[in-house]
Amino acid sequence: MYKAIDGRATFRPFDPDSPAGNVTISGFYQYGWYARDRPRNVAIVVGSYENTHVMATAQYLSATDNPFVAVDVQRRGLSFFGEGRHGPPAGRESAAWTSSIPTRRRTAIRSAATSSAAHTGARWVAGGSASW
Repeated sequence: MYKAIDGRATFRPFDPDSPAGNVTISGFYQYGWYARDRPRNVAIVVGSYENTHVMATAQYLSATDNPFVAVDVQRRGLSFFGEGRHGPPAGRESAAWTSSIPTRRRTAIRSAATSSAAHTGARWVAGGSASW
């Protein structure tokens, strides 16, 4: 049986009473193996900001995987998400998302709202809204 060690941390780097007090930084790291010669090392750092009218996140991923193949797969990339909120008394939200985290082209999920670059696996999603 092969083991892994995980670590997570989240903190707010600024004074809660300041305008930047809504910033949160989170990190995750995993070091382990699928099998004796198949490593799994994943690092993710996420920064987020949220207030009454805006929610935004940025994520960086760095990973080495080898679940099934004879070659280590290196993945690195960024992902961004943003949401505009038009709140009380009626609520409306709009969202957009983009990612440059590489994926295998044949396993990429595609939809009418998503376009993928042929070699990078970059995805761009715009739209999506809700009202209540």
